Amino acid sequence: MEKLLKKIFISIPFKMLWEEYLLKVIENKVNPEIALDNFALDNFGIKDFEYVAQRLHEGGLSITLHAPYMELAPGGIDPKIRSVSLGRLHQAFDFAPIFKPFSIVCHSGYDNRCYRDNQDQWLKNSIETWTIFADRAREIGTILMIENVFEETPEILKPIFKSLYSDNFKFCFDVGHAHVFGKSPIDMWIDELSPYLGQLHLHDNKGEIDDHMALGCGEIEFEKLFSILKRKNLKPIITLEAHQESWVLESLQILKRLWPW
Repeated sequence: MEKLLKKIFISIPFKMLWEEYLLKVIENKVNPEIALDNFALDNFGIKDFEYVAQRLHEGGLSITLHAPYMELAPGGIDPKIRSVSLGRLHQAFDFAPIFKPFSIVCHSGYDNRCYRDNQDQWLKNSIETWTIFADRAREIGTILMIENVFEETPEILKPIFKSLYSDNFKFCFDVGHAHVFGKSPIDMWIDELSPYLGQLHLHDNKGEIDDHMALGCGEIEFEKLFSILKRKNLKPIITLEAHQESWVLESLQILKRLWPW
């Protein structure tokens, strides 16, 4: 298990890391994907972030970050809403250098219910937004990963990656989101966006709610997923996003059995 833990990241909000899990993460050699959500950005300061980052680095751990996303509209049509959204993302990127993250994950913010009739404008705004943050990521020395959430098909995101793809701008494929919100099979997502793939978010569900359950507790065929990745010689960063500690432990056992590399 120790060998596997060196190769993956496990998602955890900064608040939980600060209040309960920091020592456990260090002792168990867990590389964290730290969620810098709105609570963390509003309730912790630079000294808190520096302390946690220093402890993790001293423990020999690698870090990825997840930027805030709740109610944000990085490609939004209303300029004031979009401005607030960019401001919140800039907060996270301001603190990012402290953690020396391998990647920073951001949600695309697309929702068909909002942007179906304004998709071209949403796409234009999104490319403008992510150009700004791709530049910031480059300055930090990290990779900006754009994650799917409510997109029904990979074609929605593909123009963004075709426009901006580089060594520091890639796709984070959230398999659980694709299963519960998408209308395209997982192999189609990989076929369409594999040239841009940089990271995977792994969790399970039964196709009804975004439960973030343990691998194997829902309907997602992870064995098929890893078979496709191995066949295509794709080796993205792997992050477990199960939302309970027991589910993380269960997922590690499944991942150990399925690990193709």
